[in-house]
Amino acid sequence: VKAIDAVGGIDVEVENTFDDYEYPIPGKETAEPESERYEHIHFDKGNIHMDGETALKFVRSRHGTSGENSDFARSKRQEALIKALREKVLSFETLSNPQKISELVANLGKSIDTDISIKDALEFYKLFKKLGGIKTFVLDDSKIQGLPNNRSSLLVHPSPADYGGAYVLISQDDDFSIISSYIRDVFLQDEATTSARP
Repeated sequence: VKAIDAVGGIDVEVENTFDDYEYPIPGKETAEPESERYEHIHFDKGNIHMDGETALKFVRSRHGTSGENSDFARSKRQEALIKALREKVLSFETLSNPQKISELVANLGKSIDTDISIKDALEFYKLFKKLGGIKTFVLDDSKIQGLPNNRSSLLVHPSPADYGGAYVLISQDDDFSIISSYIRDVFLQDEATTSARP
């Protein structure tokens, strides 16, 4: 929360409009009536500017509507937030402001262990700009078109009863070559796009 606030908030791409009517209010876990334990949060689809508190609610929500109530949906929201924070931290606006960098380091505390000076951080900014972006994706049971052997997803989730009540993902037939090939293609496609740029 403090790190996001230290950089002036972040712009996050929200994939789906959703509501969560059961977002827990800190400190009210045992409040009566039970309705006093929760608050209603809402996010609209699109690019949304978020402060630290809003961003925390966005990634912690577990009971969202519109399919945003699964661990996979939450993982995708966390990925979107991390991407947005990375872009903001590595922006010229942040790296050219020693006060913002100092606040970031102070707020992240034990999460950072570095001997890089603020001056050297500017060199990392230049290097980041040359990368042309970073490719990420979530490996889950989402529907994907064009997979071989009439597959509709890379992974499937069997009945939780077969795994002691746990929600797990497995390969349909223990053949991980299709998954490996898909991941390789994602990165090779990204490299081909980068090399084709003028």
